[in-house]
Amino acid sequence: MKLASITVSLLVLLTCCTEKNTKIDSSKLEREPIKYEVITDSIYTSMPGDFIYTGRYVVWADVVQPFSAFEGNFIHVVDPELKKEVVSMGRKGNGPDEFNTPTVNRYNGDTVYVRDLNMPRQVLVSLTDAVEGKKPIIPLAPSQDTWMGGKLFITKESQVHCNPDYKDTPFRYINGTDTIPFGQYVINLDVDDMLRMNFLQMSIEYDADLEMLVCKAGYFPYVALYKKTGNSFELMTEVKGDIDYTMSDGWVEFSRDGFSRCKLTKNYLVTLDYDYDKGEQPAHGRDNKTRPHTLFVRDHNGNLLRIFQLDEPTLSLTGCGKDNILYAIIAPQDPDRDESESEYELVRIDLGEAMGK
Repeated sequence: MKLASITVSLLVLLTCCTEKNTKIDSSKLEREPIKYEVITDSIYTSMPGDFIYTGRYVVWADVVQPFSAFEGNFIHVVDPELKKEVVSMGRKGNGPDEFNTPTVNRYNGDTVYVRDLNMPRQVLVSLTDAVEGKKPIIPLAPSQDTWMGGKLFITKESQVHCNPDYKDTPFRYINGTDTIPFGQYVINLDVDDMLRMNFLQMSIEYDADLEMLVCKAGYFPYVALYKKTGNSFELMTEVKGDIDYTMSDGWVEFSRDGFSRCKLTKNYLVTLDYDYDKGEQPAHGRDNKTRPHTLFVRDHNGNLLRIFQLDEPTLSLTGCGKDNILYAIIAPQDPDRDESESEYELVRIDLGEAMGK
């Protein structure tokens, strides 16, 4: 990733944690095949976006931008036991319960949180009610945030915010009238606010079953797990790749991209990534055959346990703390595939079975 006329200082370790054994030599671990089951081969979309497993339903969302000519519902709910989409919802627009730039996150149970990145609109959506034909929208007060940082609800009264505008710590836990800062930056970019926002932003996801917060950097290989304890979040695990950079003629280039995807299951922390030890390199763009297909499985302390390889390029990965099931959206590369067929499939991976548990 290149930046013009930037000075960069790297803070290699977070000072608030105990070092975990995350430095196992991945090049010496055997790459193992892993089985999967096709749930549906009918994922019709120009690009799959948010991807969620609630323990009961699998939700995938279309990528919707304000300038796009997107039409139709952007939230799709799949029942993996029935192996089909059971309901879709969510419309683009400015009307009631419509969104121009929606993002969809897991809340708890079979409820998801939907907000608009460019408007104060935010709601909870009950998937069970939607499937049963009831009114699924649970209104929330308009958001007062004017920034593009990450945000999720722990309960209707408590939230976690992630915003690089916070110069001291990246996160805020807001519970009623209490605001508790936590976390420290791994990289300190001495840049203007817009570039700081762009390159230090992290994606965040909370698992209510495990009471864990997952934080993943987008532009360098870093994942942190925080455990919710009472009214605070305590750092429990960090997984870091090489956060190196080169600088020449005012340009900075990081040696590694961020992990492609990172998800929790009941017993594991799983990252989807390129196999750098085997010479793979990330390719940017819309060519599906260049997507990663390697799963790095760690325990919740960050220790690398196994490395599995899917036999198809993989765009998205999801799981949750209820079980050790993973779901993925893959892009099959069968040369005989009919052009009228969907470009993507939704598949289920029994990680517990693969791990021998």
